[in-house]
Amino acid sequence: MEYEQIKYDLENSPHIKLLRSGNAPFTISFLYQQLKQKQQISITESELVKKLEDYLEFLRENEPDAYSRSPKEYLNQWCDDSLLRKIYRPDSNNPVLEIIDIRLRSFQKTIHIS
Repeated sequence: MEYEQIKYDLENSPHIKLLRSGNAPFTISFLYQQLKQKQQISITESELVKKLEDYLEFLRENEPDAYSRSPKEYLNQWCDDSLLRKIYRPDSNNPVLEIIDIRLRSFQKTIHIS
């Protein structure tokens, strides 16, 4: 591996950015529980918002000041960070959020999940 490539990857890889973020345990555990563990790669936004509301409520029981953003803000951020993709279907007003399979495999390798 070349220095420039490693530097580029460290600065631009969504997975490395995620692992460096303060929300990494929250983000990885939620996406793993809701998608990977259930062997899903997509879910409607409204369903994932509800699940994230419940998860945030659970986490805030122990850390009341943590995770102050709304579920939709976190989901939009994860889309912006290239962890999820939002797909708008012509037959529905409810977008689908999808985690691409390659990203699931990358998560597994990055954090050694089997």
